[in-house]
Amino acid sequence: MYPVSSSLRLGALLVAGFAAVLYMTPLLRAVGLRAFSMATEAYKPGSISAAYVTCPNETVAKDIARGLVERKLAACVNIIPQVTSIYEWKGKIEEDSEILLVSSSV
Repeated sequence: MYPVSSSLRLGALLVAGFAAVLYMTPLLRAVGLRAFSMATEAYKPGSISAAYVTCPNETVAKDIARGLVERKLAACVNIIPQVTSIYEWKGKIEEDSEILLVSSSV
């Protein structure tokens, strides 16, 4: 085995770093554009919203979801089963199994 020089290691590290930057450019550009639009007049607060709501069971989740869509308060509601919520209630740590609703509106 030949010893690898530190300059060769540094070169390989620079090439890998450059490749990572090129690979991440589309994501970084999208995040930057979103942040810029929020900081300028192009972004209108309330034009798009999302809500995350937990429900005690699937029946309640479906009733709420259907009501939101029927009343055009949400464009879509996703029901995600089997969410475990851990929270403090009246000074005690509680744990409950819940259903998560994710809704979006325009």
